[in-house]
Amino acid sequence: MKPGSTLGQFRVSEADLIAYRQLSQDLNPVHEQGIVYGLQLMTHVAKLFQKPLTQYTYQFLKPVYVAQVCTVYQIGKHRFEVWCQQQRVGKGTFQCVQWS
Repeated sequence: MKPGSTLGQFRVSEADLIAYRQLSQDLNPVHEQGIVYGLQLMTHVAKLFQKPLTQYTYQFLKPVYVAQVCTVYQIGKHRFEVWCQQQRVGKGTFQCVQWS
């Protein structure tokens, strides 16, 4: 991974949202409007890193909705941004395991 690179893309389907709702038992009505659960979103982002994470922060800037395609960009040595539909929806920091 190098700064400026695209780490990947993801999309949360309606079925994913329903499955997460059932698993988490989070019945907040805001998610009935198609807003993706925060931890569900963070998990999709974390899966795009090439190594296990030792540190991970995420700042939610705007909601992500079901079926939106999100792209994750590495913007610094340990920083990333999440973009959906030409809007920055999140940002954060990460640290990956350093194998010897």
